[in-house]
Amino acid sequence: MKLGKCAAALVVTSFLLTGCQNGSKTVKEDDKFVISSLSKDDKEKNIFADDVFDDIISTASGKSAYFDAALQQLIDQKFPVDEDMETDADNTITQIQEYYESSYGDDAEEYLESALSSSGFESLDEYRKYMVEAYQRSNFLLAYVEDNFDKVFDDYFTQATPREVSIIEVAMSDVENPTEEESAKLSEVIALLSSSKSFADIATDYSDDTNTNKNKGRLGIVDTTSYLSETYGEDVESTIFSLGQDQVSDPIKGESGYYIVKVTNTDKDSIKKQTKKDLSIDTPLIAYDSYMVYDAYQSYDLKYDDKETEKIINEVISNALEERETSRGGSE
Repeated sequence: MKLGKCAAALVVTSFLLTGCQNGSKTVKEDDKFVISSLSKDDKEKNIFADDVFDDIISTASGKSAYFDAALQQLIDQKFPVDEDMETDADNTITQIQEYYESSYGDDAEEYLESALSSSGFESLDEYRKYMVEAYQRSNFLLAYVEDNFDKVFDDYFTQATPREVSIIEVAMSDVENPTEEESAKLSEVIALLSSSKSFADIATDYSDDTNTNKNKGRLGIVDTTSYLSETYGEDVESTIFSLGQDQVSDPIKGESGYYIVKVTNTDKDSIKKQTKKDLSIDTPLIAYDSYMVYDAYQSYDLKYDDKETEKIINEVISNALEERETSRGGSE
């Protein structure tokens, strides 16, 4: 794949640089592409693509946008949008619309537009486009993980502290003022944990957590990027990563009740085996490191028609990887 200044600048600036497209009419002056012109006092001043390009790459954000354009070109070529991506996006859009219609009735459109706007989207069509590109990027990262599994997993295990966890929830309508029945249930669960009954069986019989109680309380492999605090609260998340293998927590008060967690496995080899078995675009290996995209980009043999393009992209990648190293406590 070859990358040149013109193609990347086209995407970054959102200008129609007609001189960059084969078969189109080209407007040139002094061998420079003209993208627009301004008329004032019967005089016309041309705006050149090279000048716009120079303005863009003069800032860090411009260079980053330039890299993003080159990245999307690579992804579009290697992982073009397919029918499955389109179908998944359509199904998700349908689910979103049905949720808002069932929740808000005649006001559904207003609430949906507000939610989209607060997330930076002007319409469902724009959000759908974002989803399709996210599927493309996930496949791009997954291919890198598959080709570099051992290296990526070793880094993941070090950085994200994965472990297998099980959980029991005793739900309460008001955690500050539980009913006698709720308090009695919590006491019974605590007593059973000291008995011969297994954590899995207690979870099956007593847990109110609908995400896990039908699976013997198994939460599966979680890590520090699993956003557990959003579902169970910060205290539950911090407790999970403070426990060693086979350790069981004391009851942890949450917003909707009390939780008891057990770390069932921290063994690297067994977690690696399970992670490899479950490898898909849902794998945590493509989500734990936001800088992986730069590693993945570098794994391709890219040729550049323009030296300035190559210099900018290499600079963005180098700065990003240095930033990752620094954020992990390494040297700059």
